[in-house]
Amino acid sequence: MISYLIQVTVCLGLFYSVYYFLLRGDKFFNLQRTYLLGTLFLSIVIPLIDLSSFRPEVVNQLPVVANALSFMQVPATQAVPDQSLTLTEIFFIAYGVIALMLSFKFIMTIRSLINLVKKGERESYGKYTMIYTDKQILIASFFKYIFIEKSMKFEKESLDYMLIHEKKHIRDLHFIDLIIVEVIKIVFWINPFVYLHSFSIKSVHEYICDQEVVRYTTPESYEKLLIKSFFNQVGMPLLSQFSETSIKSRLNMIKKQNTVWFKKLKFLAIIPVAFLLVYACNQEDFEDLSVVSQEFSGRVTDTDGNPLPGVNIILEGTKTGAISDINGNYKIDNSNADAQQVTFSFIGLESVTIDIGSKSIIDVAMGESADMIESEIGSPTTDLTFDEGLSVSGRILDENGEPMPGVFVIIVGGNAGGITDFDGKYKLSTPDQGGLLLFSFEGYESQLIDIKEKSVIDVVMAEKEIEISSNN
Repeated sequence: MISYLIQVTVCLGLFYSVYYFLLRGDKFFNLQRTYLLGTLFLSIVIPLIDLSSFRPEVVNQLPVVANALSFMQVPATQAVPDQSLTLTEIFFIAYGVIALMLSFKFIMTIRSLINLVKKGERESYGKYTMIYTDKQILIASFFKYIFIEKSMKFEKESLDYMLIHEKKHIRDLHFIDLIIVEVIKIVFWINPFVYLHSFSIKSVHEYICDQEVVRYTTPESYEKLLIKSFFNQVGMPLLSQFSETSIKSRLNMIKKQNTVWFKKLKFLAIIPVAFLLVYACNQEDFEDLSVVSQEFSGRVTDTDGNPLPGVNIILEGTKTGAISDINGNYKIDNSNADAQQVTFSFIGLESVTIDIGSKSIIDVAMGESADMIESEIGSPTTDLTFDEGLSVSGRILDENGEPMPGVFVIIVGGNAGGITDFDGKYKLSTPDQGGLLLFSFEGYESQLIDIKEKSVIDVVMAEKEIEISSNN
């Protein structure tokens, strides 16, 4: 989500830069209005475009292997409780609270406009309705209503020009633009370029209406009216107000000569910019801006590049994880756990812990452990083969009675072993003379059990106690 907000900001920033430096000086006001509204929507949509869906997928047929280890997703159960809020959670709580406050303000603005319509004195004006109000607004419009301040005394000619101006706002549906912009400002209130877009859209609205009025009078006469109205303003974002935008900017635009038609071609700059942003938002560097990936996958190999099936892959502080398949591939859903790190462990190999960040692919090469298990129990093999003969089976549970998938079950000193399935069950062949079974799982105390003549061995595994050192 944070990555998305950053990408929207970058898109809006680049689109607005094109407008500011290339387009805003021309008198193609309707094109500018379309550009500003269109780039608002494009900036919201572009980060959602996934180019990977357009890339051809290469599917390799996996060989059929007897007793192959199957890929399985470990359920997210009994995650280690943590009552403290992360910085990400605090950010989104604050973000939501401010968005909620802005939503309330927006609703109150709508309510104020409705009250103006209900309480004001009405007068029919063709397709429109004049609303005379005590509010200090000079003259403004919204929907089909034109609001006029009661205390203001207008010359008939000045009032006519103002009404032409406001009718143009209503005919061109400028109030819809303002509603759309206000809603976007609520959702993306943290984005500075949303406010720049909003200001520019309102300015373009005024230029369009000024251009309409100048058709009926001289620029000099209209300039005097603009200057006279400059000090009568009110802060209601949904109103199209006669005196809202900078008078200096409006006067400059009125005096400016019409722009030659071929300069409209500059608006085509939106095409390469849009394609550039779509491409950029699909790059891994952009994805790395997020706090933590919600889903990632990868491949686990040994140092020689050979795939490692049966590797335990556990999200930090949880029991959520996966087991690599016959080709060393895995995939993990981190949306519920929101873990920051992932640990890869395999009997006889050095465990590897990696920061997840926003990575969507995490490949790992695992080397032999410096602290070999043979120092305690001999020299067990990690070759997970299945021999014919006597067998032992059972089920492995945690201290709460929940099944534990992905637990390594190794015959010490032999060449047989296995991994528990989704229900915590296992079954493997044993040598005629019996032996010791080693049960091992990352984060839990390993157990050694004498097989003797047992055919069923159930185990309850206890979590390791974590020692927290203090540097006080």
